[in-house]
Amino acid sequence: MEHNTYGDGKFQHLKFSDAGQEISVGVIEPGEFHFTPDQEETVTCLTGEITVNDTTIRPGEKVIIPKNEPFTISATTPSSYMCFYR
Repeated sequence: MEHNTYGDGKFQHLKFSDAGQEISVGVIEPGEFHFTPDQEETVTCLTGEITVNDTTIRPGEKVIIPKNEPFTISATTPSSYMCFYR
């Protein structure tokens, strides 16, 4: 298991592997964060509301982020997500 923290602790996630599938579960405090993934990421909102680039997702909704495509993820309220990597 791997714990990552970004933005002075406002963005944190735990990354782990289950049957060979890499997964992370994270929390986002209000703010905006910039990343460039080295794998495709499928992000599902669990609580709150998360915006990835111009797409806002709510609990149960997901967005796919292509490999090597820079993106901005933000939240206006404390929010949580699950991410599957490919």
